[in-house]
Amino acid sequence: PRSRLRVRGHGPWALGDAPISGGRTGYAFYRGGMAATPDGAAKYRQLPDSADVELSIGGDTFLLRTEGIVGCYQVHVARQRDKHAMKMWVPMRHVSMEYTGWRDSGGCKL
Repeated sequence: PRSRLRVRGHGPWALGDAPISGGRTGYAFYRGGMAATPDGAAKYRQLPDSADVELSIGGDTFLLRTEGIVGCYQVHVARQRDKHAMKMWVPMRHVSMEYTGWRDSGGCKL
């Protein structure tokens, strides 16, 4: 369950663009399949025979995938109703923020 382990216990997560550009932040994943979002409580589950995670927020369902991702603090997301692709990520400052800006942590191992 690599994708589930990657999202649970880290955060808060942002979805889409950077919050300064209109993206939303405040997503958190808890044990037992519960999640907190800017829109209220949500549920997530590991899909059978897959490393993917399904996140249900209100009437929308999102597919979270870590395949092809380097680092621990980002995830590919596809909204299921229209297949709109986004990223979910943990905004964090890199040690050399003044040179590189916001970055993913490249040295994380699961």
